[in-house]
Amino acid sequence: ALDSLRGKNVLSFITTLVLDYQEVPVKLLQEVLQEEPYNVRILSIRDASCLNQDEKGLLNVLQNLIHPLRPGASPKLKGLYCLGEPEKLCYDPTLFYRDRVEPIHVPRIADTAEGVTITAGSHLGPSTSTACAPAQSARWTGGYGTMFEINPRNSEAWARLITTSQKTLVFDTVVCRHGPDSQVAPRVADISLGPEGCQICHSAPENALIFGQSPVHELPLLAPVPLFASTVKAAQSISPNENAKFYARCTLLRLVLFERATEKPRGLVA
Repeated sequence: ALDSLRGKNVLSFITTLVLDYQEVPVKLLQEVLQEEPYNVRILSIRDASCLNQDEKGLLNVLQNLIHPLRPGASPKLKGLYCLGEPEKLCYDPTLFYRDRVEPIHVPRIADTAEGVTITAGSHLGPSTSTACAPAQSARWTGGYGTMFEINPRNSEAWARLITTSQKTLVFDTVVCRHGPDSQVAPRVADISLGPEGCQICHSAPENALIFGQSPVHELPLLAPVPLFASTVKAAQSISPNENAKFYARCTLLRLVLFERATEKPRGLVA
């Protein structure tokens, strides 16, 4: 889909690019992220072919993108949705979001058979409504449990990338924040323990993450992808009445925390 649009002078105006479920070759994605005149700030590739079929190639592209010694200026991409679960989409290819207040309708420029649509705006991809895509902040802060499924081997590779890209690129998850005495290699946080941490002792060795207070690079991007502002701030914003505190863990470290919480004190006889 994207390949057919490169000659139409459209992609250079796109700052939010939603490619969930699409056929996206890693080579084309590399072009969009590293070459002129593309200006993508927020990208979503959840369940895209480059993630499912060529994850190693995708990781190499992203590692080169955030490498401190890469030639040229810092990468334009600021936020990447890649590991979280895509929300259900409501397609309305004629919607052009001018701002957060009032959408207006304009004639459709083009669309493709694959489902990627273009409108005369600053985002490329299907429109979503809050009815079809409820805010994901409640999943992190409400003690939802498993956020997504990830292979343990891939989890370590993504965790290294997220750690390396701190203050350069923000993802839709974070690295598992476990105690300093842990001997476990860093992994992606695929579990939320909610605002209280361990369900037994109601605590955790690390401090909680808090939307609006913790450093931006320590917080995940929230779904749905913001279509009104191509900024990390917009992608991490929550409503004032929402709980902002949560603990993020990987599956393995949640089990370690549970075992320590239920461990009997030494010297006592059952």
